Amino acid sequence: MSLLVEYQDIFGQLDDVLAEAAAGESLLAVVDGARAPDTKSALWALGRRAAQAGATVLDVTGSPGEQHVPYAMLGRLRHSLGAIGATVDAAVVEGAPVLVAIADVEFADVESLRGLPRLAEAVPGRPLVFVLGGDPLPGRATSAALRELIDGPQVRRIRLETQLREGVESVRAARFEPVGRTHPAAIRHTPAGGRPASVETIPDAAAGASARTGLRQAIAGCLHRMGLPATRVVQGVAVLGEAADIGLLSRLCGIDPKTSRHLVRELNAAGVLHGTRFRHEEIRSAVLDELPVDEAAFQRHRAARLLYESGARSHTVANLLMAAGPLPEEWALSALQDAARQVPAHRRSTLAVEYLRFAGECCLDPSRRYALKIRIAELLRLVDPAAADARFLALKGPILAGKVAPDEALRVADALLWSLRSADAVEIVAHVAAGHDVARLGEAWQLTRLRVAAGSPGLASVLGLTAPAPRSGDPAAVEGPRSAELRAAEALTAALGQRVDRDVMAQAEQVLREESRGGGGSFEAVADAILALVHADLIDSAAAWCERLVAEARDEPVRTAWLGSLGALVALRKGQLDSAIEQAESFLAFMSGHGWNAQVGLALATLVEAHTATGNHAAAAECLGRPVHPALFETRSGLHYLYARGIHHLAADRPHAALADFTACGERMALWHIDTPALVPWRLGAARGWLRLGRRDRAAALAEEQAAGLGPELPRAYGLTLRCLAATMPVDARLPLLEKALGMLQIGNDRYESAGVLADLSETYQALGNDTHARTAARRARRIAKICHGEEPVAATPPAQVPTAEPGEAQRADRDDQFARLSESERRVAVLAAAGYSNREIAGRIYVTVSTVEQHLTRVYRKLGIRRREELPMDIRVYAADTA
Repeated sequence: MSLLVEYQDIFGQLDDVLAEAAAGESLLAVVDGARAPDTKSALWALGRRAAQAGATVLDVTGSPGEQHVPYAMLGRLRHSLGAIGATVDAAVVEGAPVLVAIADVEFADVESLRGLPRLAEAVPGRPLVFVLGGDPLPGRATSAALRELIDGPQVRRIRLETQLREGVESVRAARFEPVGRTHPAAIRHTPAGGRPASVETIPDAAAGASARTGLRQAIAGCLHRMGLPATRVVQGVAVLGEAADIGLLSRLCGIDPKTSRHLVRELNAAGVLHGTRFRHEEIRSAVLDELPVDEAAFQRHRAARLLYESGARSHTVANLLMAAGPLPEEWALSALQDAARQVPAHRRSTLAVEYLRFAGECCLDPSRRYALKIRIAELLRLVDPAAADARFLALKGPILAGKVAPDEALRVADALLWSLRSADAVEIVAHVAAGHDVARLGEAWQLTRLRVAAGSPGLASVLGLTAPAPRSGDPAAVEGPRSAELRAAEALTAALGQRVDRDVMAQAEQVLREESRGGGGSFEAVADAILALVHADLIDSAAAWCERLVAEARDEPVRTAWLGSLGALVALRKGQLDSAIEQAESFLAFMSGHGWNAQVGLALATLVEAHTATGNHAAAAECLGRPVHPALFETRSGLHYLYARGIHHLAADRPHAALADFTACGERMALWHIDTPALVPWRLGAARGWLRLGRRDRAAALAEEQAAGLGPELPRAYGLTLRCLAATMPVDARLPLLEKALGMLQIGNDRYESAGVLADLSETYQALGNDTHARTAARRARRIAKICHGEEPVAATPPAQVPTAEPGEAQRADRDDQFARLSESERRVAVLAAAGYSNREIAGRIYVTVSTVEQHLTRVYRKLGIRRREELPMDIRVYAADTA
């Protein structure tokens, strides 16, 4: 198959022009159409065709170097035409035309363009056919003269409308298919501008080991023929990549937008570009390979600056900077830090670290370089805590030498506190406090105070730090916007100080909302916010946030593991023992080999308490047998550990050992000003220990002490307290306390502890002689404990240890008769009301209106002889379950 197959449609046009010239008249023709860059290939093909028809062919190419030399091209033409006129060739038919093919005519000098029509006399008796091809761009010096030449009414047009890609496919199918091509035809066609000679070379290169070299050579040849402006545009597109547009290309290449737009259209027509993108990545790579290293770096830096100034996405700017090499300019450092902050959570330990490391190479300020190193260590802390600790410790020397800014030094101290490196942290905080006015450190100092008070309160006295007052009492502590870390720490500190209010907890949830939207906050911010909800007894809210954050991190195993350390505690407090064990064990397995930190202590304590609740005392003992970092007992997590160990001792019938742990726990909490039962109810544990030892008076004193000032705002803690208080009472005084305790625990949604209260109710009913209700309560307690995967619940105190007062049979019969008078609908409403549900919630559960619920409750109150919801007897739920 002929290599000229793709030009068949213009050969007819050329034949018409040659026939007209054969009549003895010289003519001027212009090759134009949709593919200006293809004109050089077209001229080559037309010359072959003219030669076959008997014409003499003369090829001339305009040169940028001669563009401003008067008569340069005309002189060359005169010389060549003179040689043709002096030649006597019998094969040349007298009167046959001479085809003068002028490529890149836009580079011809003005004088030569204006002298072309007078060249006919150079070859007497032979008509001249001038066929021009090129790219007459607006703004060039030759533009006016060239337009004057080619826009005349006598100029013939050879329209280049050929779809060259189909021609290339025909050539490839005929000559190269057997070799087994891997590159698309468009790549082989486009760099050469469609010239068949280059179509041959590119597939040959692709077939061998030097495919990339062959492609680069073809690209270089194509760009050389297209001229400097087009080359600069192609290089600009290659440098800008996906960010390329006409405006940026114009500024980067130093070409006006109109010219840039024209060049981009021509490059699209040639098949090189699609819009402002390369049709194939191989072409972009080849263009970049042709750029000298220094030039490529310079262009990338310029492109990055242009993108930064135009507000482009930070990671686009950062990637260009990293490809170019370090640039010690402020805007570059800012762009890289912005990019690191905006990296998605699952890539922070990789891509964000790369950005920050490169930012360090761009930074000339030693203090800022240390700040960048701190950020890198913080990002690595979740992935490799041990390696991150080593980075933080390496910064201690520069900090003590005064090379690190004080606010950054405090970040290092916070990190070391979290990883239980107390001595190093204390030394750094003391250094900052001694050398600076801490009041001027603003948020950094406030955050350290809060973190010490809430996380490592055992060090507060060592550092001379007092627990911060509530923010409402210290409005000037931090002015302006406050970070997620500070707001979360404030919420946790408030919860630990029993300063629980709606605004503070809303603040914690706002932090979690920001993190859920990819806010990029630290794990400590998330942990503090969730723990604030936990210690405010907002367990359902904490559970919902844990579930949501874990779902969003489903493709991030590292973050999922860390969230599991929080989810385990939440699950334990909801009575979901199997989930608590699974999440705690998963986190501890992940942390194996990474050393100790406060979160490990919390997870281990949770695991001990959950195993004890399931009756797996051997597993709990194994956990307690693991080595523990001594600094743990200076932290809040250490309180969880002491309490869990005390619970295990009680289960193992070691009340004295349990009392020692509970008492140690209480002494620390009082000293540290975080004595809230929602953290760990040490008094209740100690009370249970004293009951085991027969000291009801000591147990009652502790239970009453905890009950003082405690109310429904902490439903779980209040419910546990009421249960313990009931255990110290005579049997005939227990029922109201246990009923209320069960209601509070149901509001707090702790199913396992609810099972314990039901076990106490069963014992109490048994002691009061109500065997039916005792069996029903016991059955419910066992069923709930089984659902929780817990050990069968045991009453807090056997009734035989406390005197009982037997109710009369008439009283029990009267109560049963009252319940029997309730209709099924009334019983359903009464049961839900006794469980603490509002009228609206009851209506939603049983699919009736609020008005209907109110009517049912009115009838229930009348039939039971009571006036309000709080007087609903606890055993109405037991009766309902028994009769069901």
